[in-house]
Amino acid sequence: MPNLFVKICGITSQEDAELAIESGANALGFIFHPDSPRYVEPHEIKKWIGTLPKSIRKVGVFVDHSFKQIDTIMEETQLDWIQYHCPITEQLPESYAGRYIHVRSIKNEEKMLQLNLKTKPVALLLDTQKGTQYGGTGESFNWQLIDTIQTQVDIPIWIAGGLSIANIPTLLTQYRIDGIDLSSSLEKKPGKKDPQKCKRFSEWLADYRTIND
Repeated sequence: MPNLFVKICGITSQEDAELAIESGANALGFIFHPDSPRYVEPHEIKKWIGTLPKSIRKVGVFVDHSFKQIDTIMEETQLDWIQYHCPITEQLPESYAGRYIHVRSIKNEEKMLQLNLKTKPVALLLDTQKGTQYGGTGESFNWQLIDTIQTQVDIPIWIAGGLSIANIPTLLTQYRIDGIDLSSSLEKKPGKKDPQKCKRFSEWLADYRTIND
């Protein structure tokens, strides 16, 4: 993986998928949670997902789905990775090892620190929970938790929640992380990416990778 892994989430169209790839994304997130304003129907992305580069990881984002539902959607869409917002006590199937992103949507910091990862994930994604909204809030969580989490796990740590080129440099300067996940800061509105915002991000990312990769 590159020095800084970049996932762009909330992709709802082929146009936005291609724009995110042009912006430097290593992975794209497709949200299958019906309550999300960035929800996408599995059969819609199935029509064009095969046109995207194989090197780009395609991620299905799930909330409150059964494992059977997840498996059915993953098979239908031929996505690569599973991002599962699940209860802390949930134990994932061993077949998910190495192909799922373990998420902690931070609402209760005390619970946040109780990690028990028996099925090894691709990465641990720390995100912000606001009410019943899992991710895509446009708000950051308490980054001071990052250092504590790093002492508990030996897997890549990715950060989401209110990230933009205005605060990502501070995050990368203060904390040793492996990846970032962006959504709302690159949008015109929920579910629709903004070409100008994506362009500015891609220019920043190109400069960062030139210096650090």
